[in-house]
Amino acid sequence: MQKLLLALFFSLGLYADNFSIQGKVKNLQERNNAHQAKSFSLNVKANAFPKGSDLILTFDYFDDEKTLISIDYSTNEELYAMLASPLRKRTVDMISCRGSKTWKSYSVQLDDVNFAKEFKQHHISFSTRNGTAKIADIKLVTAPQKMAIKAQNKKLNVLMIVSDDLNHYIKSYGDPQAITPNLDKFMAMSTQFNKAYCQYPVCGPSRASFLSGLYPESSLVITNTQYLRDVNPSADNMLEHFRNNGYWTGAAGKIFHSTYGMMEKGTSLDEYEKFSNAENPQLLLLKKRWIKEGKPGDFKAYFNKNKVKDQADLVLGYGTELRDNQHGDGRNARRVAQWIKNNSAGEKPFFMACGIVKPHTPFYAPKKYLDLYPKDKLIFDDVPENDWDNKPKVAGVKRYQAFRGELGVNDRENRKYYLQSYLGCISFMDAQVKVLMDALKESGQMDNTVIVFMSDHGFQIGEHFMYGKVTLFEECARVPFGIIYPGNPGAGKQSDSLAELIDVYPTLLDLCKLPQPSHKLQGKSLVPVTKDTSLQVRNEAYTVVTRGKLMGRAIRKGSWVYAHWGSDRDVELYNMDKDPKQYNNLVKDPEYAKVLKQMDKALKQKASEQTLNQKQLIGLK
Repeated sequence: MQKLLLALFFSLGLYADNFSIQGKVKNLQERNNAHQAKSFSLNVKANAFPKGSDLILTFDYFDDEKTLISIDYSTNEELYAMLASPLRKRTVDMISCRGSKTWKSYSVQLDDVNFAKEFKQHHISFSTRNGTAKIADIKLVTAPQKMAIKAQNKKLNVLMIVSDDLNHYIKSYGDPQAITPNLDKFMAMSTQFNKAYCQYPVCGPSRASFLSGLYPESSLVITNTQYLRDVNPSADNMLEHFRNNGYWTGAAGKIFHSTYGMMEKGTSLDEYEKFSNAENPQLLLLKKRWIKEGKPGDFKAYFNKNKVKDQADLVLGYGTELRDNQHGDGRNARRVAQWIKNNSAGEKPFFMACGIVKPHTPFYAPKKYLDLYPKDKLIFDDVPENDWDNKPKVAGVKRYQAFRGELGVNDRENRKYYLQSYLGCISFMDAQVKVLMDALKESGQMDNTVIVFMSDHGFQIGEHFMYGKVTLFEECARVPFGIIYPGNPGAGKQSDSLAELIDVYPTLLDLCKLPQPSHKLQGKSLVPVTKDTSLQVRNEAYTVVTRGKLMGRAIRKGSWVYAHWGSDRDVELYNMDKDPKQYNNLVKDPEYAKVLKQMDKALKQKASEQTLNQKQLIGLK
């Protein structure tokens, strides 16, 4: 490969034997063949690599503080097809610089490339956040031919399926109308935990918690914008620990929050993918409306005027015209299924994780799934109009406004709209579970794999007049959770023993016979419960959530749930045997003063054990 020309180039200039560099690129004096840019692309020369080739891209990069370098390329693969453009663009990696101030070597495989002339601006693209990329010695060569390797069965594999925002609207958990045949079948093969709880009812903190096996106040991730590796670098997440112990690890979809999954590639993960929909369903809907209205003006202006933003306006929910494999979740499930069937792990055991975003908002799913739930057939109970008379206001959130809800008002038509959409998304998610389970069966790996299904937290669809998450009520804190493994004596049984999502990590270590990580896990193995479903390995479950600088905490113990919102005036106490919907706050009832005192002591003891609170007991004075 020829050396890159040493000069300052704008738009065109830096050439190699099989590509040229396009963009504003500045030469670096401190190293030969090195340059710096905010963004640039590689325009691969015609006929250098045939369509469908697999390539290896290598270069050195300067590990500057907090710079994030994204790498995209034009692929031929069908899973990346978009309706509005022939370009199929894949984000293959994100390099998260850690600030060592040294040059580091990097390589990545680009599978099934398509460097057609019409895509020359997108052949291979580099872009950055929080700085500029310093890159040297770029090389692009054909990848070695992949060899078929038969899977070895010495260690158990792991498949972890994580749904997002899923409550207990599942038939096997007693929901009267949910159509979830694949999850029902899964739970019938598993040990189903009926009293499993998340540790934080928001995506980022919950995932950092169960991936690290630490309560949020000890993982130190209590917002969606915190990255576990930044705030608690000593905590090895479960995928990283399995990879360090000889496992091939891959994740597709939402396992880590936000872009953190791609940033974990090469550290926790051998492979990572996160697909998007083939088209924005809202755009398709508005385009049909625009055509029906006689194409009034430019469509782009029409779309910008009429589009709805989830957070700023109201939450959308409707059936799309896209197929399952044109939705991001369908694509993510199919990617993991490909890894399983193609034996991407080779001779190693695998730990694969599939994060299914639905039923997270916006409630988009193929129309056939929403059609399973006619609005006039939906079943739900009205909320007592005075429900909030005995609850601290801080226990609620105003997210219901984006769902057109109103405190104290049972708007049944509005609730039907969202319930239909939410249930439709659940049935769509359920269908993707089948894709994954079928892949295990077809590959012959079903009998050698531990399979976990769970949600990161629950969700409210009108309960307590609330919509969304971020509360400590049962609908948000309690999650579906089941585990299948070879020879499980608890297969097909249900357990009412308390479980927490931080228990998943030690349970998998127990089953796969791996050592403990470098940090001390706060979860407990649930393997004893699978052997005797009446056994209790913990006598309480603990969940927290913030309101700005305030920390709300809840503890579940026996028949009781107790919540404390930073002040002894803002507390809740519910008897779950007599009041499972948590309508009657007993905190002011003198009959339960002793119970209140006991629960308060238990909660404050639990909170005081956490790292964050050993410096300051936030809201527990």
